Parts: sequence; C-alpha cells; structure tokens
Amino acid sequence: MPVAEHQRAEVMLVAVYGSLRPGAWRALPAGSLKRAGLQARKALGPPLGHCWLRGRFRNLPYYRALLPGGRRCQRAVLRPLQAPRAQALHRLDQYEGVHRRWPAAGEFRRDCRWVIGPGRRPVAAWVYLWPRPR
Repeated sequence: MPVAEHQRAEVMLVAVYGSLRPGAWRALPAGSLKRAGLQARKALGPPLGHCWLRGRFRNLPYYRALLPGGRRCQRAVLRPLQAPRAQALHRLDQYEGVHRRWPAAGEFRRDCRWVIGPGRRPVAAWVYLWPRPR
C-alpha cells in the first residue's frame, strides 16, 4: 500500500530484493553493471533484517523484478539510506534505471510503500517496482 505524500519526505529505509541484497552483487557479471552495483551499495547502510512486501517476483536475466499488487507477499531485506538522503536515492535511481522526467521510459519506478518490517511492524520504505511485464 502506498505511503501518503506528506509522509514520504521522512522515509529513510529501502526494501531491497535483488542485486542490492547483502552478497548478491557477487553474482553480477563483470563490467559496468558490477561497478554500478558496487557504487549503488554505497548509498545503503547495513541490513536491519527481513521485511515483507506485496507483489510477485519475476526473474530476469541478471536481476529480479517486483510486480506490484496481488495478495502474495515476498521477502526482502530492509536497509537504511545513508545521508544525505537525496544523494543516496539519486544513486539508487541511476542504478535501477529510474527516469524522473519520463517514468514510463525507466526500467523500474521508485515508490514509497508500507512493508511489514522486523518484529511484524508496518514501516514505510522505498521500493523499486517493475511497472510492466514483458
């Protein structure tokens, strides 16, 4: 479920489920994708634990994508953003292929959602969603 607009400015958590999980970057092919993944990881703090988010995963050639909606919940890792927040989100957006001006052109889109965090408590976190199946 999306987070209200006025609450988004304070959100400092991101739910990661693919190549930004701890240790997952090792599976990326060598080259620019691996370098970009290592740069994106600098925007994140240490894992806080697992969280659950609504949607379904789709396995793509080098990464995983989350299709929003549905009844199923998927497990992800909750990580804090490193300050300054705007720079951390920008770095992650670049890695995930988010286009702010033309959202339909991006591979993913970033949205702020309620997820079930450690201790089964709802927390607001940024989530990268895959808007369209191929």
